[in-house]
Amino acid sequence: MNPKKKSQTKLSKTTGIILLILIASYMPLLTGCSQEKHITIPAECGAIMGSLLNKIETEEDCRVQCRNDCFAIEYELSRSVLVQNNATMCNSCECYCKK
Repeated sequence: MNPKKKSQTKLSKTTGIILLILIASYMPLLTGCSQEKHITIPAECGAIMGSLLNKIETEEDCRVQCRNDCFAIEYELSRSVLVQNNATMCNSCECYCKK
């Protein structure tokens, strides 16, 4: 085999491998996939003057808390889910944040 042809074959293999690595590393950007983080806001409530005070009472309370927590880690709120606990009457919240 010709030495010049041998070096060209080696170069094309190296270029092909580098291209594959670059494509694989940029694939999430090309497909539009984004990382999603999951945050759980635990149930917090307490009794004040005989009444149970719940930190997260409604879906809106959950959404606002999630939006703030996502913003704190430089993400945007994707969705939030209010988790009602009928046994303790203290609600928790599941947050999903995206880049």
